[in-house]
Amino acid sequence: MKSFGGWVFGILAAVFAAGLLITLILRSGTGPSARESRSPGREVVKRGETATITGFLRLEAGEWFVMTEEGEYELLLGNHEYRRRIGLRLRAGQEAAVDGFVYGRAVAVIRLGVGGREYLFRRDDGTPLWAGLAEGEGSGKEGGPVDYR
Repeated sequence: MKSFGGWVFGILAAVFAAGLLITLILRSGTGPSARESRSPGREVVKRGETATITGFLRLEAGEWFVMTEEGEYELLLGNHEYRRRIGLRLRAGQEAAVDGFVYGRAVAVIRLGVGGREYLFRRDDGTPLWAGLAEGEGSGKEGGPVDYR
């Protein structure tokens, strides 16, 4: 039977090993937090130019696109919780007007006008409206919809 000191040493060694493993995973860039920190929207804001795009909505594999005469653009609408909080309801085939940062065929959406409503996703400087405090900024309460009919 192990002594009390042996048990304490074993527990401390296990805690140290778990901490070391977590540190190695996070530093290697293969852990979940490394993937979450790479935001396609953030990259599009950084590299893109602001523009307005109009066309018709299309849904494919859970992602929304706007089809224009120039081609198709993927809409980067932020996180699903924020979309739920602002009451976003889209239907394929709806006409849409999108203001946002355009880079390649992706749009980090600032404003989306569809079905007589306007939904807000980012500030004009690209800051996401879902980033912030739980009940204040970023709670989704300030994002829309706004009836502009």
